[in-house]
Amino acid sequence: MIRDKGDAFVQEMKSGRNLNVMTFNIWRGSTSIDQVAEAIRTAEADVIGIQEADGQLPALARKLNYYYDEGHSILSRYPLHQSAHKEFIWIEVEPDEVAAMGNVHLCHEPYGPYDIRDGLDAAAAVENENRIHMQEMNSRFHLLGQLASQGVPVFLTGDFNAPSHLDWTDEAKSMHFGVAVEWPVSIRLEQLQFRDSYRDVYSDPLVRPAATWTAGENGRIALDEVHDRIDFVYAGGAAVTIDSKVVGETGMYSDIGISPWPSDHRAVVSTFVIAPVSLKGTITPKL
Repeated sequence: MIRDKGDAFVQEMKSGRNLNVMTFNIWRGSTSIDQVAEAIRTAEADVIGIQEADGQLPALARKLNYYYDEGHSILSRYPLHQSAHKEFIWIEVEPDEVAAMGNVHLCHEPYGPYDIRDGLDAAAAVENENRIHMQEMNSRFHLLGQLASQGVPVFLTGDFNAPSHLDWTDEAKSMHFGVAVEWPVSIRLEQLQFRDSYRDVYSDPLVRPAATWTAGENGRIALDEVHDRIDFVYAGGAAVTIDSKVVGETGMYSDIGISPWPSDHRAVVSTFVIAPVSLKGTITPKL
């Protein structure tokens, strides 16, 4: 993993450039695009993976004066370019210097935390994940993992509708119905040398649980709701995490507070130092 390559490597990376990457489920296109835009501005996000855009990406891009790609549901301060693969897009952070980014919104069912709350055992919950979410992620695992292994800075944002094994640990069983769960999507990303940027900065889920589901729908939260961290900014390759924050409603659950908050999810914004790569002559401009 990048953070294990030693101080010299980190110092070399610090001579690179910063990039703020955000994941944001805006809740069915949101009832307030103005508030969504304000949240992005306040978070100072350079690149945003949007989920549940519902046709609102062009309007958001206009408000922010950002580039956008509807196929990947990505907004960017920097020009975007198509890759040869649907799983990711290039972000031109400097002239002819790029990073790669994918964005996902995995199926909302099965939802493991609800199933475990309702009595399903951990092994069955993992089997459900293998059957649905792991299949959704299969091609992304392959392509994004290849890029990261070649030293390309790669980001994967999304509403994964699945927690992380870094949260459902033995030490944190008391927060998760008395069980630890090896959630397979987060494990596979870790095996591919992708880093969960929030846990890069705050490793202890007991101290910083950082639930992103749910901020509630207009303040209404079910009595048996399961609060969990399911919105992630992953990084691989030549990217070092230097900060990460939860963005949401004003109060104790958010590092950056916006009122009123426009979504039922909280967002996450992470800051990286990256070493972009040159792909001049190999990228096709996104028109």
